[in-house]
Amino acid sequence: MKKITALLLALVLLVSLVSCGKIAEVAEKIGEEIKESSDGETATKKFSPGTVDGNTYKSEYLGIGVTLDENWVFATEDEIRQLNEQVISSLGDIFGDDYEKALEQAPYATEMYAMNNTDYGVIEINIENDGFKGLTMSVEDYMDIADEQLKEAYDGLGVENLVIVRESFEFAGKTQMAFHMNGDYMGLSLESISVIIKNGPRFATVAITSYTDSAEEIVAQFFAVE
Repeated sequence: MKKITALLLALVLLVSLVSCGKIAEVAEKIGEEIKESSDGETATKKFSPGTVDGNTYKSEYLGIGVTLDENWVFATEDEIRQLNEQVISSLGDIFGDDYEKALEQAPYATEMYAMNNTDYGVIEINIENDGFKGLTMSVEDYMDIADEQLKEAYDGLGVENLVIVRESFEFAGKTQMAFHMNGDYMGLSLESISVIIKNGPRFATVAITSYTDSAEEIVAQFFAVE
């Protein structure tokens, strides 16, 4: 553990000294050293984006998948890429045209988006990469930080009578913590469940929003992916 901490501190110092063109190279090298020195404690699956085939989404990295009925429409790969390139552009020209590499290093990325054409429900999966700080953060730590930001976001959207609680759900074969939100929006009853999944330095938020009290039913449809 002491060696891991020392390496993390070294990264902070190195990032402040090297040019932008070297940041990715240094981060990757130190990341490999951390994995080698931790006896598997922080080793995780290599990051890879999920895939959509027909009406089934799967992510080996997150270990989850879901099959939705014909009322749901997934955003296309090109549409997801357009969303992510807005974030990736903030990294400058470090990765050139290598979208996959830039996506791996991006601080925030949209993984999946689907909308129900019948009741306008939404499923959105976003992944936040907290880098080496994320390795030492727990799901509870992450939720503590996100709690106030979540309230501000919903208030900004005009959601009234908002109630946010933390609950655990059986999700894709595991017990996961989630924000469970209820409120009134434009005359409709809104329910949203945001399940938090941690994998290494990344935190994925699986946000399920429903206007027909079916958010928990959608949570139950997710299955485990090995």
